[in-house]
Amino acid sequence: MENFGKLCFAILVLFLLAISGGFVFMYLWDWFIVTAFQVKHLTLIECIGVSFFIGYNKGKTNTKENQLKDLGKDFIESLIYSGIILFLGYVIHIFY
Repeated sequence: MENFGKLCFAILVLFLLAISGGFVFMYLWDWFIVTAFQVKHLTLIECIGVSFFIGYNKGKTNTKENQLKDLGKDFIESLIYSGIILFLGYVIHIFY
């Protein structure tokens, strides 16, 4: 039963990371790509898909043996990193 809880937690974390990554990608796309190149606005679902595509093609270099153990820590670090990137993108967007 403990493994089932870890699995559910891992699925929830991956779902939340996909949404937060897509959210950041969507705003950065709107702030910089749409205005610079006059291309179409992407929805959240499209941004999540593009993020998955980029991540799939980029590959993984993380070789931790027990990735579920550090999943909570990695989740928090990823949210903080996404927040910093979004904030810096917003600041640049203001002066752009």
